[in-house]
Amino acid sequence: MFGLFGNKEEKRVADKIGVELHRQLYKAMEVNEDETRKNLASVFTTGYIIGFTRMGFVTSGLSGDRAEKYIKYICNGVMPKKLHRIFKTQISFLDMYAKSGEQHLKRDVDPFEVGLKAGYSDAEMFSGVNQCDDNFKKYLMNEELDYIDSFKDI
Repeated sequence: MFGLFGNKEEKRVADKIGVELHRQLYKAMEVNEDETRKNLASVFTTGYIIGFTRMGFVTSGLSGDRAEKYIKYICNGVMPKKLHRIFKTQISFLDMYAKSGEQHLKRDVDPFEVGLKAGYSDAEMFSGVNQCDDNFKKYLMNEELDYIDSFKDI
């Protein structure tokens, strides 16, 4: 489903991450496509993708630093060209916020941190310890999130 370059094990893990993101997105779209599309274009989505990908690599015994190399690949496997475009747009907003120092924008950035933590938490599924809590799907459908905030500086 997702073809790329590089380390075979990294690619296998990136494929698993992409399949899981696709599953959650598809489930949300089945219920309410308009709401899902609206919520998809958010900094939460960007945070979730980063957290889920990074921790997915770590819990699979790989370097979290290598995960970022696969984000475009994963996004294009989930929603070709669209999801990565959303991701890049939100990264640009976050960069603008970081450079501006404008505190009134912090409220708009907070969902990124929540997405990051929810992604970290959900990615524990790759260690075989837990099932995925589907926080990406829950966010897309405006449902209450269920994640463990125990990942401070990964």
